[in-house]
Amino acid sequence: RKDPDLFLKPKSWQKENVMEPSTVYTTNAEWLDESDRTIFVACSDPRFYPAHREFVHEHLRLERPASIIVPGGAAQFLWSASYFFAMQPMVVLLDQKYHIERVVAIAHKKCAYYAHKYPHLTDELVVHKQHSDLHTFKALASKLCPRASVECFYETPAEKHVQFFRIE
Repeated sequence: RKDPDLFLKPKSWQKENVMEPSTVYTTNAEWLDESDRTIFVACSDPRFYPAHREFVHEHLRLERPASIIVPGGAAQFLWSASYFFAMQPMVVLLDQKYHIERVVAIAHKKCAYYAHKYPHLTDELVVHKQHSDLHTFKALASKLCPRASVECFYETPAEKHVQFFRIE
């Protein structure tokens, strides 16, 4: 027989005396309640993380962009992606909260997302597909964030460094 008050009874995790968690680390970085009013979208490939960080801070001069870092980066927002329906509302939410004025997206050479999704394409055709997807993303981001300028870049390893190219 079911207890009618089952959902009204406190659960073990709903204790009245909740203990405060103990601090495990405090940053040197200063916390500020502000934003660059920019969304940065990139692939989560860890090989490119240091280059992304440098590009964002040194070239784009951004300190606090709202970052969306997922496999495939901007490709995840397109209709052809499995979870586009979950990704697009994220951009709308960030725009509503931070009044986004700039969206920056980066795709990169030898992306595992594209290799997995399009195994039949040659390396040259994958690059063409990525550029096409960045153009599609640019149009979509302009609709999702109507006040924002949208910039797209393509990055590729060059010896021991990474080069970035603007996609017009």
